[in-house]
Amino acid sequence: MQAPLKFPLFKDANSLITSAKWLQYFSQLQTGSNGNGGTYTFSLSLSNSANTVTLVNDANSPGANYYYGTNAAGTKGFFALPGGGITYTFTNSVANTANTISLVNDAALPGANQYYGTNGSGTKGYYALPSAGATYTFANSISNTANTITLLNDVASPGANYFYGTNGAGTKGYYALATASVNFANVATNANYANVAGSATDSNAFHRNVSNEIAGLTQKAVPANNDYILIEDSANGNSKAYIQVGTLPTGNGNGGNGTPAQQVIFTNSGNWTNPLYGVTNCVVTVLAVGGGGGGGGSNSARIGGGGGGGATIYAWAIVPSSIQTVTVTVGNGGGGGAANSNGNSGTISNFGSYVSVNGGNPGGYPSGVSNGAGGGGGAVNLYISQSIIFGFSGSNGGTNAAATGGDSGQNHGQGGTYANNTNGGNGGLYGGGGGGGGYGGSNTIGGTGAKGIVIVTYG
Repeated sequence: MQAPLKFPLFKDANSLITSAKWLQYFSQLQTGSNGNGGTYTFSLSLSNSANTVTLVNDANSPGANYYYGTNAAGTKGFFALPGGGITYTFTNSVANTANTISLVNDAALPGANQYYGTNGSGTKGYYALPSAGATYTFANSISNTANTITLLNDVASPGANYFYGTNGAGTKGYYALATASVNFANVATNANYANVAGSATDSNAFHRNVSNEIAGLTQKAVPANNDYILIEDSANGNSKAYIQVGTLPTGNGNGGNGTPAQQVIFTNSGNWTNPLYGVTNCVVTVLAVGGGGGGGGSNSARIGGGGGGGATIYAWAIVPSSIQTVTVTVGNGGGGGAANSNGNSGTISNFGSYVSVNGGNPGGYPSGVSNGAGGGGGAVNLYISQSIIFGFSGSNGGTNAAATGGDSGQNHGQGGTYANNTNGGNGGLYGGGGGGGGYGGSNTIGGTGAKGIVIVTYG
């Protein structure tokens, strides 16, 4: 029950209520006085206009669905509530059907151990969780102790420079990496190793980064069918294998259809056209001979040296189907030296980047009481791209009374002749070195080396 209103009683000396006291009381209320001299101040959202306290910009009847606050300009007052909320679009896994928002293919009670996702057909919905996964077996170097998976004899912090493996007893675990140098037994009596303190070198091994190792071996003049050639088998991960000379194809090895082998002989530089361009790789055999070196000129008392013969290479090369033509270069023979002058070197013959062979070196001219030195024979290039090769260096040119030119490798071209008081003879056929200039009363010139040759066989 609400408490009754209470009013003060103002009495005079005779204990009678007086109107003057009441008027004084109401006057204090209207002026804001609390009877003790205090004054009320109205601020912020409240205002007092002629003793009437209201909201700032108040309205007696603002209308239905109005709110008191501020508008977009920050002005206080009553304003209409905004009409309509934000419009939402429901896509992907959320659907709105008759203003009921749910997941696509939702279910009120999907059941225990269900998940929301897609099935094997990609349809969304609730599906039973899959059963427990596969059981794993831990073996060899992996162990499982109380569901903790580790390496056998594992440790949390093995330390720096440790490896996981086995010790001398075969026990697995972490062990310190060895810091001592490699111990080569019997080094003092083994001449195959040198400079052991720095690094070991096997003088009998072949190395891919060392030149002239094969050239230092004894040359076989005529290969036999049963001779072996080391290869890397591209059909078996480039593992090492061998083939025999007698099994090398005489054509291009492209199917063995009985078609006679085709042969193109280049005595001058030109281009070879790939007959299988755009179809398949073409296997060719190439014979290349470098140009012969020119003989040295003589003087009236001494002999010029004979020029060296050009080298010879037999090669089996694979030309990819994407290559339409291959440039062929036939090495020129070196010119003979004038009197008291060296001859000139023979130049390289090649079949594109697949096969390359050097020309012969020039013969020298006399110096003082010495006859001119014979030119060295052309050396065999050991590494040729995508080719299986065997080659033969040219013969050295002669000196003294036998200053004939050197023969080309495998005697494809003979060296030029030498005779007293006569110019040196020119090299014969393919890659022969020029003969040295003779002596005897007049200066003579050296013979010119013979051009090389390139023969390409395929089919």
